[in-house]
Amino acid sequence: MLRSCKRCGRIHEAGECPVKKETQKYDRESESDKFRSRSIWRKKSKQIREDAQELCEVCRDKGKYVYELLSVHHITAIKDDPSLALDDNNLICVCPVCHELAEAGTLNSGYLRELAKKRIDRKR
Repeated sequence: MLRSCKRCGRIHEAGECPVKKETQKYDRESESDKFRSRSIWRKKSKQIREDAQELCEVCRDKGKYVYELLSVHHITAIKDDPSLALDDNNLICVCPVCHELAEAGTLNSGYLRELAKKRIDRKR
């Protein structure tokens, strides 16, 4: 009996999908995805954005004031060092453009740490 396949969206016999389960990109959540869904992360993320005065810290350093679609970036990734996941020195508030640059490694991690330190010093 022909059926609409939930996996590939095509119509074929039940159980005869040519798409392997491993090719599905939504099989499992990673540990970092699970961490980001926890309330402790949401609270820390909000605190970092507030401490940064709801501005992208990289753009602010360059004299621009970007305040839309902000996120908090882990300078050292959670998978590389989970102990730094909630460390203020490892977190920085960034806009989507700067986040992509940071993820790609275009923005130096030392520079990002300096910006995080400036934010912490301003808070005191």
